[in-house]
Amino acid sequence: MIHVRNATKKAGGQARKQGKNRKGKRRGAKKFDGCHVKSGQILVRQLGFKFHPGKNVGYARDHTLYALCEGYVKYTRELMGPLPFKLARHPKGYVERRFVNVLERPKPRKLICINESDDKRTLDTVKNIV
Repeated sequence: MIHVRNATKKAGGQARKQGKNRKGKRRGAKKFDGCHVKSGQILVRQLGFKFHPGKNVGYARDHTLYALCEGYVKYTRELMGPLPFKLARHPKGYVERRFVNVLERPKPRKLICINESDDKRTLDTVKNIV
């Protein structure tokens, strides 16, 4: 009869490397307050709704927020509610949520000269005022 010796410890390897060798997912805000964006540009990449879609902002199925029209980004905080007391994080039953909005760019105003007989000096003063 031949006796076979079994291992008394598991062959593990280094525990500190397990599960830590991934690349980052590059989540977070991509466009900040006051930035000019075009339609379809990504504003925020996130897991869950850390930021909620506001005016002119859409969301994808992975909760990515993107611009629906051209304009400027505006971040706001708003109280939502009233909610049941257990869900609320505010004394009177409200929850504070952060919204990302895209404000449409105002159309530039153009000055039109009504009288063609006006001299150049008056047109220069109008330009300096604007």
